Amino acid sequence: MVTMLGCGQDKRVSFARLLERAASWASAMEFAQELAEGGLVPRRYVEDLMATAAEQLTTLATQIDHSEGVDPDTKRDASDTCAGLAMLTGDAARAHGVLAQ
Repeated sequence: MVTMLGCGQDKRVSFARLLERAASWASAMEFAQELAEGGLVPRRYVEDLMATAAEQLTTLATQIDHSEGVDPDTKRDASDTCAGLAMLTGDAARAHGVLAQ
């Protein structure tokens, strides 16, 4: 019985991990942009990172939207925020890796 409980994953933990992954992408983009502004990484690197992040954030928004065991309003807000960040990031990647400040 204890083994069965230990193996079952709480749906709220899965949801929190999705949010953590989205936050990680946001942090990576911010850090890369700061490095690029300081001339420490090429602008093309930032563009590629943002294009990849946009794809990943779109996927995460869908996964968040389909999460179970989470308050519908919380899930919708998180999904909308993630999708919005994906759109902003995709636009920035196409505009030479510059996020609007």
